[in-house]
Amino acid sequence: MLDAGQRMAKWLAGADAATALADAKYGNINETSPVRGEQHVEENDADEEDEEEDDEEDETTETAEVAPDAPSVLFDSLLLTIIVLVKPWSFRSVHEGWLEVVKRLQTLYHFRTVEECQIRVIVLTKHVRACTLSSLASPAVECEPTHALITEVMAAQEAHEDAGRLRVQRLEERMGTLEAQRREDRQRIQSLEVKLEDKQRHDAQRLEDKQEFDKEVANLHNHIREMKAAHEAEIVNYESVASDMLSSIDNRLHDRSPPLQQMTPPPISQEALQASAPSDSSKRRKKPPALGSGALGKKSKNESLRERRAVTRIVHAATTPM
Repeated sequence: MLDAGQRMAKWLAGADAATALADAKYGNINETSPVRGEQHVEENDADEEDEEEDDEEDETTETAEVAPDAPSVLFDSLLLTIIVLVKPWSFRSVHEGWLEVVKRLQTLYHFRTVEECQIRVIVLTKHVRACTLSSLASPAVECEPTHALITEVMAAQEAHEDAGRLRVQRLEERMGTLEAQRREDRQRIQSLEVKLEDKQRHDAQRLEDKQEFDKEVANLHNHIREMKAAHEAEIVNYESVASDMLSSIDNRLHDRSPPLQQMTPPPISQEALQASAPSDSSKRRKKPPALGSGALGKKSKNESLRERRAVTRIVHAATTPM
């Protein structure tokens, strides 16, 4: 949907084309402001009279070609009145507004197309700005109503153009605000993208570190299991060695100790006892310790205990973890 500024731009484009057609059909009319027209009149009255005569000739030619039976001012008044009522520039499409104007003027063959209406309005506007509107009226018809209608049309058009310019200005301000907001959003998006890249890189680094840590932990667990298995194997080996050493010690002790029968003294007869009985003085003497199986057995038992303790210390030292 077109806004007012775009509709006015289209209407102005159509007006430019209509101006070209008007210049080709009615001749080129110099567009000047009323002040400059008054200065021009003060400077050169003869040129102004010539221009008025040319305008009268153009209007006479136009009226003769289109509607020789009716004065042009009446057609202009009717056209401008309908334009004021219809307001073609307020339509969604300006061309539709001018078609509505033409539809209102279908009873008159003076205006049959949109181009003819636009050309006539442009010609009247140029004459108003050049202060030569009186040249369009016949001597019997007063041109003040037409001048008032043209002024109203021009005022309405200018008000519409001002409103369109105001809307365009507001739209430009809004577009500027949106553009600034878009730049801020773009900068914010870029900063977020940078932060996202950093986060992704840090996440990848953390994942890599975690995988490496898990791998090291797994290797450590494997190493601990291997060391535990090796330690258990060493314990079994030490136990077997200790058992072998103990068995060998027992064998050596068994080989060293004499049989019990050999260590038992032979039985002594009564006669031998009486013959060998000492006197009273000899009884008082201290008897030397007999070399029997008791001393030898005690000595062998002590050695066996010392060897067993030494073997136990060796086994304990071997089985104790460092």
